[in-house]
Amino acid sequence: MLNVMRDAHDKMSNQARFIKEFMDGDLEISRRAEKDIIADLTKGGYLKIFGKKEKAAAENDDDDDDDDAEPSTGGYDYLLNMNIRSLTMSVSLRATATLIHFVLTCKISLGRERFKKLTAKVKAKAKEISLLENTPPAQIWANDLDALEAALVCFLVFARKRTRSLFDFDT
Repeated sequence: MLNVMRDAHDKMSNQARFIKEFMDGDLEISRRAEKDIIADLTKGGYLKIFGKKEKAAAENDDDDDDDDAEPSTGGYDYLLNMNIRSLTMSVSLRATATLIHFVLTCKISLGRERFKKLTAKVKAKAKEISLLENTPPAQIWANDLDALEAALVCFLVFARKRTRSLFDFDT
């Protein structure tokens, strides 16, 4: 469980850094070859995170090569497939200077808002990890049993109400 939480924390940290570097102009992804972007991500020290499909594809890589297969992004799908729509907005060449200023301001504020939300999630996940690391296994076990007991009580109350309504012939 702790490993899953750490993995989620690392992923969110990398996503936040990716958004920040994109917003600050330190990372250019528009109109560039994918291999160049991947080289920049590797040089920038971004973690490679492989999904289940990518792991399976790597294991079956010995098989014949398919020209129809999607090109691999080297474990950076979690970054390159992020919805960047809120960070980029197209501007018509006929737009007025006021509209351009408004759009550019929106681009920055939307990106910063998304960055702040992701940063808050990273901090929350770090707190969860710290709490779990500092909780003795016996206490984790006791907490899980308490949660199970509470869920069982809720279920039994629900089941009793449901059973009464099924066999209530007075109505």
